[in-house]
Formats: sequence, C-alpha cells, structure tokens
Amino acid sequence: MLPDDEITSTEQLLTLIRNNSVQNDAIVVESSPEPPSKVSPTSEHVTIGVDIREKNITLVKIGPSTKTNWKLIDCLQETIPEKKEIAVEGISSKELSRCIGDFLGSAKRYQLWAFVSSEKTDVRYLLIPKVQEKQLTNTVYWSAKKEMDLNEESVFFDFEVLGDITQKGVGKTAVVAYAMPRSQITAVKDLFSSAGYPLTGISIPEFSTQSLLRGDLLSGAGDTVATLNIGSSYSKISIYRRGNLTLTRRIKTCLNSMSESLVDSIKESYFNLTQTDNHTLSVDYARNLLLKNISETSGPEYLEDDSDTGADQSNIFDGIYPAVERLARQIERTFQHFNTLFKEDVIQHLYIEGDVSRFKPLNEYISSQLNISVSPLNVISPGVPQFVEYKANHPQEFGEKYTSAIGLAMSDYQQAVPNFLLDYRDKERMNLNSRINKGIRIGLTIAVILCFCLLLFQILDSRHNANEIKEFKEKLTSFGPRVDQNLILKEAARMKNLYKSQKKIAIKYLGLATITELIERNPAYIRLNRIRLDMGPLTVKKRKSETAKRAVIEGTVFKEKLEQKGRDHFETSLANYMLSLENSPIFSSPSIRGKSFEYIDRYGEVLIFELHLLIQSQSEPDSE
Repeated sequence: MLPDDEITSTEQLLTLIRNNSVQNDAIVVESSPEPPSKVSPTSEHVTIGVDIREKNITLVKIGPSTKTNWKLIDCLQETIPEKKEIAVEGISSKELSRCIGDFLGSAKRYQLWAFVSSEKTDVRYLLIPKVQEKQLTNTVYWSAKKEMDLNEESVFFDFEVLGDITQKGVGKTAVVAYAMPRSQITAVKDLFSSAGYPLTGISIPEFSTQSLLRGDLLSGAGDTVATLNIGSSYSKISIYRRGNLTLTRRIKTCLNSMSESLVDSIKESYFNLTQTDNHTLSVDYARNLLLKNISETSGPEYLEDDSDTGADQSNIFDGIYPAVERLARQIERTFQHFNTLFKEDVIQHLYIEGDVSRFKPLNEYISSQLNISVSPLNVISPGVPQFVEYKANHPQEFGEKYTSAIGLAMSDYQQAVPNFLLDYRDKERMNLNSRINKGIRIGLTIAVILCFCLLLFQILDSRHNANEIKEFKEKLTSFGPRVDQNLILKEAARMKNLYKSQKKIAIKYLGLATITELIERNPAYIRLNRIRLDMGPLTVKKRKSETAKRAVIEGTVFKEKLEQKGRDHFETSLANYMLSLENSPIFSSPSIRGKSFEYIDRYGEVLIFELHLLIQSQSEPDSE
C-alpha cells in the first residue's frame, strides 16, 4: 500500500462529516431535476464516464451501435469552480448534479461510472499454485495477505484471474489483486448518491487504460506497453502485459517538479522573461506557462493576459530539463525492475496521458533516452469506427483529455471489469446465484423438452391406435354370416353331442383310468398285493341306478428307512398314502377296513392293510 501520511480530499470530507455541526451541510442538495432511471447493461441505454481530476470534470457519453457495439456520442470538459462548499474530489454534490444533468440532456436510461483516486490503491501481480476452482478464492486471499496490508473492515479487496502459465516447468495461475481503503470508495459513492445520480461502477485510471487495450483501441494490445500519467503532485507509470495491468508505480517527478525547475531556470536567466506586477514569479505561474506553451488551443487561457513572455517550446523544455531528466531515469528504473520480473517481455511502447502528452520535446527526449517509441494516449482517431461520427463533427478536438473517461465508460461493455463497488465476496454470491439460475433454467428446459416429447409420443400413439381401430372395423364388417338364434341352437346341439360322446369314452375307460391312477400314486414304501374294482351292474337298466363304484386295495407298508424303529412311522406312511389318493380326481372317501403287523424275514416288521375307495364317475349318458 502507499503511505497514509498524505491527506486527501476524501479524508478531509470524512473529518468534516464526523463533526455534527457540519454534517447536514455535507449532504444537503438543492432541488435538482429528476435523474434518469438506471437500467441493466443489456438494454438500450447510454453510459456516462465521469473523470474528476486536476480541477476539471470530464464527461464522456457512449451509446449502443449496430455496427460497432458502441459509439462515442459526446464529450465535455469543464473547470470546477472554486467554492467554499464541502467537496469530495474537489467538487460539491450540487455542482456535480448540475454537470451530469446538463450532460445527460434528454437521455432517460443510463449507466454511470466514475473514477476514484488511485493514490492509495495497491495493485499486485501474483503467481499462485494451480488449485481447484472452489479453493481459488482462499488461495488468492492468503497469497495477497502476505504481500499486502489487508484489513477487511477498512480495505476493499478484489482480484482478477488472468490465466494459467508455466514457470520453470511448474504450472501456476496468474492473478492481479488490488486493494483500496473503503473510505475512498464510500466517499465517492455517497457524493454521486447525494447528487441524485447513483453509480453503476467505480474504477481507477489504470483499469481504464486496460479496457482500451482489451477493446483493441490502442496499438500493441497483445504486446507489453506502458503508460505515464504526469499529475500535479505525483506521476504514475503502469505496465500492461497482453492487455492486463501487471505493474503500477508512483514516482515523484510531476508537473510541480517541472514548474519548480522552470522557476529556477527563469531566475538563472535561461531565457528572458520580463517581470511585471501582473506576472509574479511562482510555481503556479510557471505551471500555467508550461501548459500554455504545450497547446495554444487547449481550452481556457492559462496566463492572466496575452503579454509576450519571450518563451517558446525549446526554451520551456530547457527550463524543465532537470525534472525531465529525473523523470526519464525513474521510468528507466521502473522498466528495469519489470524486466527482472519478466525477462522474456520487452516493453514495446510508452503512452503519455493528458495535455502534457502533446509536448513534443518531452516525448522526443524520453523516446531517445529509453530507446522506445512514445506517443500521446489518444483513441479518438478518424479511422476508428467508434469515433467516426464524433470526429467528423469535432475535427479540431484534442482526444487526449477524454481518453481515460472513454476507457472508463467502456467498462459497461466489457466482461470481468474491476468494479470497486463489488468485491470478491459479492462476485462469488453473484456467480452462485447465476449458477443456481442457470441450473433452474436448464432443469426447466429439460422438463419442457420431456413434456414435449411425451406429448408428441401420445399424439403419434393415438394416431396409431386410430389406424388400428379403423383396420379392425374394416375386418369386422367383412365377417359373415352374422350370429343369429338358429346358428346358436345348432352350435349348442353340436356341443351337446360332443359332450355325450366324450362322456361315453370316459365311462368306457374308467376301469383302465382307475388302475393307472393307483399305479402312478403308489409310493416306493407300499406294495399293492391285490386290487379289486366294483364297477356296478352291467345291464343297461341297472346301470342307470345310483349304485356307487368302489375299489378295494390290499397292500403292505414297509419301512421307508432301515434305521426307523417303532410302529408309528407305518401309520404315518399309510396316512400320507391315503391323503395322496384322496387328492386324486378319481378317488374319494378312503377308509381302512383292516390292518395288522407281521414280520417278514427279509424286510422285518411290516404293516398289512385293506383300503376301500369310492370311484367318482360320470353317470351314464342318456340314450338317444
């Protein structure tokens, strides 16, 4: 993290808010026009990028385009008036509300992005071991905690996974982690909410340039490039590998350093400058003189009058040369540090941001000292499709002052853009909700497909059944003759005759069937000694009587097993035999008429029995 000994405008605001006597003055905003409604990024809307820096507020408006996804609609830069009102980032909520409201115009749907100062932002490039996706967050967090001061209550922390790389044969995951005091984010967020225009996203200028590189609006997007932002109190150099922010460093040499060198040069008479009461020699005057000589058409006049200063760009550069030399050395050391980390990468180009980027002697000197191409950071070119319409209407407009705000507004049209309103926990919750919603949508889609398939099957099956019914009806109509009473009586007579004939056969062979049944049901432990059948009278007249037919069986029961002892097993074997005969469809009512135990030399003790059975038979059929 950067040192915390410097007091920013955000900290000043927080100090004032803690004082109850001025709290209400910090948030009261006079009546302002009703702001447009916020919308989702997928709907038709405009996106506003707000860049508040260097006592200026820069606004950029982009909107959807059928050919290029988005296009530049309008740009505006205003000087922030100095007032005694409580302000954040140098502007009051009332003034901010007026600027945004006037710039939006008739637009009713919008997304709003703003910068927060990156002075205390800590950005680190980390290499972590390759882990499973569910372990990635914890691995990044604890790896970053070793390198950065992470106090979750006071510091915002988030990260972006760049991809997998191989380092010395070991697979690792490249991550950019960044942290910022939550107080800065809250102050900017509350400022815009008080103005009546809540923010969609908050970013820093370094990520704005990253959006430009990823959007292929700058040359060298796939290479390693660097940017230099020369501010009033400090400068910042950032290095990007393949469109990803890899290293950012704050350096001391800035516009104030150049202005101080210019003051010293004027005092040493490096060039003639007439001192009058209207030209008090000071750092502010030297700074305005420097900016005045960079561009004569870059907005409001920097000098208090148009008197001749006796200075041109070559004299101005000679005056700021000591500071520029220190700046070149600091840039060179930053590049050397980068090359120690990434030996295979060579920085191909250096972009300079802001109005200072049009100071040609400065660009040429840095280019010659570092042996690298240098150019202003300007994306508004006639050949870029997104800016064709705007450039045609504003041919003399300098695009350097709008470039950062354009990259900020582009965040609304890109995936995985760092947003200081959402930390890694918020993104995890959003991803979880997204996965749940995706699972629900997939489940519903599968259910709809299954229902549709079932419906289609039912329709096809009903058509098939209808065809079968039609075929059966056609076959039914072809059958004949139809059944009538005479046909039924004729068939009944035929069946009666068939029944009588089968009954005669059954009576005729009843004796044979009886003998066969007795033989088939005779077990191995019973020997049939004699079978006598009483089939009743033979005359036709007596045959029709109800005299019962019977069978008399004389047999012997042997032991089923040689080791059996006692007489109970004979009774059991005989009872089982009687049950078997009773289950026969021919016999019924078996009864023992006599039994006795005898001894046979070969078999030992046996049981002699006499068994009577009734023979079930059909009655004699009626004679014809």
